[in-house]
Amino acid sequence: KLLLKFETSATAKKAKRRDIQALNHAHRLYCYSAAGRLENCGKREGGARRYCNSAACPVCVRVLRRWHTSSFAEAAHPFRDKDGTFGVVATVIMSGLRAPLGDLDTQDLADIRRRVSRALSRLRNDCPIIGGVDLSFNEVGGSREPGQYQVHISLAFLGHGASKEVRERLREKLKKCFRLEPTAKKPVVVVPLRDPVRQGSYLFKIMFSRRVSFRTSNGNRDTRDLPLKRPQLAEIIMWLDRWKPLDRLLLHHVVIKDFRMVVRPIPKRKRLPTGNAG
Repeated sequence: KLLLKFETSATAKKAKRRDIQALNHAHRLYCYSAAGRLENCGKREGGARRYCNSAACPVCVRVLRRWHTSSFAEAAHPFRDKDGTFGVVATVIMSGLRAPLGDLDTQDLADIRRRVSRALSRLRNDCPIIGGVDLSFNEVGGSREPGQYQVHISLAFLGHGASKEVRERLREKLKKCFRLEPTAKKPVVVVPLRDPVRQGSYLFKIMFSRRVSFRTSNGNRDTRDLPLKRPQLAEIIMWLDRWKPLDRLLLHHVVIKDFRMVVRPIPKRKRLPTGNAG
């Protein structure tokens, strides 16, 4: 069962055509090569369809997203608490993960994964954690300053207490364990995990946006999501194409076995707290 806003097969194919146009419009040899791989993805060869399995291909990643969303919901199901929550989801904006247009290739996904792994080791939290690496292109509306890419991570702590007090304690611990982006207004946000299917689908995305901040009529800051411009889209596609499709997936105390997310057994001396204990 798919979410109402989950991309359909037709939507993914339309996005692939849009990506091909963006790559060809970039007029770069390596972009032409990537566009050719996307163009040939799904075509019949020797009687069978051949897929590119690129981390930048909306059609191929959609298949993985369907698996990821259902597998995440299956892994989260045993952790349902009396209050209807399954844990919490934390969004963390780490330092050093901003890049201007043209410099997104300076963001090393392998290095980001190592930083996250070290931070989670310092956190000493025994909850199973399933997360992902996400990014957006951020602009300030009405400003002449160029926008920047912002890479950030989302982490679902399965079985973690979701009360306001317990979430605040986790937020403070995350602030101490991660090096945070100093310019971010809210570098760490922790919310209850109430809908594993909907919230799980956000952990592993393929549709990215341009986030434009603006001031509302009452003077407050807000953001709106707009489609990426072609140069931004082409650069993100080329950045994703460097990695394997599941390289953006973050797992802690969780392994993939028989194409399922399986929670590792936790030693008795490190048994998960019950109820809303954090």
